[in-house]
Amino acid sequence: MAEWNESDRRDLRYADYRGADLRGKEFRNTDLRHADFREANLEGCDFINALLDEANLFGANLIKVNLSEASLIKADLSFTNLFDANLGGATLSGAKLNFALFIKANLSKVDLSGMDLRGAHLSGANLSDAKLSGANFRRVLVDDSNLDQALTMSSSWVDARFEEDSELLERMKEKYPKDWKAKCSIKFDVVETQE
Repeated sequence: MAEWNESDRRDLRYADYRGADLRGKEFRNTDLRHADFREANLEGCDFINALLDEANLFGANLIKVNLSEASLIKADLSFTNLFDANLGGATLSGAKLNFALFIKANLSKVDLSGMDLRGAHLSGANLSDAKLSGANFRRVLVDDSNLDQALTMSSSWVDARFEEDSELLERMKEKYPKDWKAKCSIKFDVVETQE
């Protein structure tokens, strides 16, 4: 396993941080392409504008990380915990996002078009201005999320779970009054809110 060294801030391609505890470290503007962060603790790390293309973050703790404007092309974020993380403006083309926890995460202005988010948890996430066209939200939990100005055309929401009074459901009904379920391939369970 590579050891953290403050002088190694620019080029950390192929670095091996599997299972490492790197809480609060700064990786801003760092080249981390192909780096291995599987099951690492990266809570509170700063990855602003970092290159994480094809990095392996499978199962990593990414609570409160800042990934704004980072490039995560073809990165593996499956089974990661991105609670309260900032991914605003990040590039996620071809990234693996299955079963990731995006609870209260900022995904504003992120292009998730065609992405596979099966089993992800997006409760309370900010998806404003996100591009969601053609994305697969099968079995995704989407309650209390902000989807203002999000483009959801042709997204698949099969078996997605929404709160009974979900803003998303209301917006889809307004936008497509006659065929809102067909336009978004919706077949879902409605979660009744408990007082």
